[in-house]
Amino acid sequence: MFEEIKQSYANTFTLWGRYWKYYGGIKAVVNSLYFGLSVLVALACFNVWRAPAWWDTVIASVPTMLGFTLAGLAVLLGMDSKFSKFISGPGSNGGPSPFVRMISTFVHFVVLQVLSLIYAIVCKSLYFELPGMPDWFYWVMAWATPVAWFIGFLIFIYAIFSMLAATFSILWTSEWLDKFVSLEKED
Repeated sequence: MFEEIKQSYANTFTLWGRYWKYYGGIKAVVNSLYFGLSVLVALACFNVWRAPAWWDTVIASVPTMLGFTLAGLAVLLGMDSKFSKFISGPGSNGGPSPFVRMISTFVHFVVLQVLSLIYAIVCKSLYFELPGMPDWFYWVMAWATPVAWFIGFLIFIYAIFSMLAATFSILWTSEWLDKFVSLEKED
């Protein structure tokens, strides 16, 4: 049984690694306009995330976003099989195919939503007073709490901006579909 659990964990980490590779890794995140805009918006929303209860917005809105994402992904995966074959296969320079890149954009969107939801739930559950601790504890918490809350809110805003990325991924795929249909008409 231990070996089965170990293998299950290994398979999961392998799959996560493939997603991260297909998405482009940290380089893709840091170079992303959407991430840069997320940092700016999160900083501009200082008054929202510096106060307790910012997490309620995340907890209330992310499930709806997840529903949108999974519905959109189901539609994309249900596309015409000839078209799916057209955009599948080895990508340029040995990279992922256009189909895998499109799907990885949606997976990234889902990952960010799930991370923001979990982070918000954890922040909400850890927000309580702890009397009787040494002074250094309160000093550390006074600095660490806003940093942690900024990170959580940043992930949430990045998830929202990733909705744009997923939407433009659909536009990009639509251009491929248009090209495919044009080629089909020529034959």
